[in-house]
Amino acid sequence: MLPSTPRPRSSFQVPTVAVYMCDQRKHYDQFITHILLSVLQDYAPYVCDLIEPDILPNQSRLYIRLPLHAHVEYVEWAGLRRLLAHWENSAADMLGALIPRPTSIGDAVITYRSLQLMLEPEAETLRGRIMLNLRTTPITELDVQTIWWTFQGKPEWSSWLDALVYNLVRFQVLSGEPYGTAIQLFIETEMLNMDNAQYAQVLSAYELHIGATRPRLRTTLSRRVDRVLRRVFHA
Repeated sequence: MLPSTPRPRSSFQVPTVAVYMCDQRKHYDQFITHILLSVLQDYAPYVCDLIEPDILPNQSRLYIRLPLHAHVEYVEWAGLRRLLAHWENSAADMLGALIPRPTSIGDAVITYRSLQLMLEPEAETLRGRIMLNLRTTPITELDVQTIWWTFQGKPEWSSWLDALVYNLVRFQVLSGEPYGTAIQLFIETEMLNMDNAQYAQVLSAYELHIGATRPRLRTTLSRRVDRVLRRVFHA
């Protein structure tokens, strides 16, 4: 028997979809929100093939499967709730806006990840815009955290790491205020939880961009990274 589905605030007058996130085996499912089927058909038609029947009348279920990770609530759960709410509001207002206006690079990254999960081709267009912004706009502590938590350990991590490190070096973010010290601490903390290969990947990307962009520059981070490296792997 299917587990009970939280009811939306209004009665089911039109076909509605209950959206869940779960792991690949459909365990640990997390209810995200309800959304009108017509909205999904308009805004994310490719994901509609994954919709399943429900025991309730005029209702279906959509399970978004993904590897669960420590920050899934911050990245995927919150991001998808916001995107689906935006779609419903846009449909109600007849605006047709697929992507909510981002307030930061990190905000755009969350939206990109949500579009990915909904199999929306526009995700790749947004990805290109974000990558361009990473070449032209200094990032903040929250941007770094969002990029790291969203992509670390995923297949596209290397390209995001490259863009992230380029930004840090190009704009000397690590030696500036108000974000430099906080970003250094965040990166060091995250690297403490990495294995040798992951650690070497980050360090290699940093050294590559230091050499290519600022050959004579050695910021505080490189010295502190060396100390962390010795402490973690050579103690």
